[in-house]
Amino acid sequence: LFEKPIAVLAVSYLIFGDFFSKFFGIHFGRTKIFEKTLEGSLAHFNACLISGYILLHFVSVPIPAYLTGVFVASLSEVLPLGVNDNFSVALLSASSMYVFLLF
Repeated sequence: LFEKPIAVLAVSYLIFGDFFSKFFGIHFGRTKIFEKTLEGSLAHFNACLISGYILLHFVSVPIPAYLTGVFVASLSEVLPLGVNDNFSVALLSASSMYVFLLF
């Protein structure tokens, strides 16, 4: 559905963000936000920032588009959208980066 650089970033947000949000949410999570924890959501955000930043050296995506994907991935992870976040994180972050690049 998306160009390879966008898809690579979106999948990295899914993989690393989900792993670290689960780990930190279970072990350190105290503050509830919807059905998640603040600590897990912050870990998700930071994992997306770091993994995306590392991948920016290998894919050609502008920094503002990368940051847009990070914010949308983190929001779609924490919000109760009624859809599995393993699906929504990758799809919504890739869509937001794609739309950002159109304009």
